[in-house]
Amino acid sequence: MSLGAGRELITASLDLKFQNDIIKMMTTETIKVKNGTITLPKGVRKAWKGAEVYLDVEGDTILIKRLSRPALTLKEMMDELREAARKTKLSKKDVEEAIREVRKEMYRR
Repeated sequence: MSLGAGRELITASLDLKFQNDIIKMMTTETIKVKNGTITLPKGVRKAWKGAEVYLDVEGDTILIKRLSRPALTLKEMMDELREAARKTKLSKKDVEEAIREVRKEMYRR
């Protein structure tokens, strides 16, 4: 076997392992809810260790989505909004006037 063929074999093996890992994570599993707790499959737990998730329950469906960044608390969100407002240099009066104008426009429709 030449060096090139060996490299191709290793690359093919790594590609297959990666594909198998993806396939394992995409596999649908039936899980039981015990005492209000859902245990995620081992592959998902390992891949999502420490992640924050968004949970949406609608009827008999639960959607779990991994968040790309940690969710903000309401206080953190308000702090960010206040900081953004400070940077615009708008006064409280300017903001209140803008809100009144938008509300008038909304009620005209």
